[in-house]
Amino acid sequence: MRRFYIGPDQINGQSAEMTGTEARHLKTVLRMRPGDRLELVDGSGYAYECRIQSINEDQIQVEVLGRNPAAAESPLELCMALGFL
Repeated sequence: MRRFYIGPDQINGQSAEMTGTEARHLKTVLRMRPGDRLELVDGSGYAYECRIQSINEDQIQVEVLGRNPAAAESPLELCMALGFL
């Protein structure tokens, strides 16, 4: 599922509105259509599972299907080392 950032002020209960570069990328590059699912992250610790309702010239309306806490940290442990030649 594709994940996009959206400002917390753009989410209104069970609907959200995407504008700007994220909306343009979703529409022209990824060619997503109404009915496609995506995940929105608002930067305040929540991820929203959504479905596209309509795509207009400069905005995309989505329906919020669910809200979950966003997993911020990876469960993987990473160890880096520097090798000299």
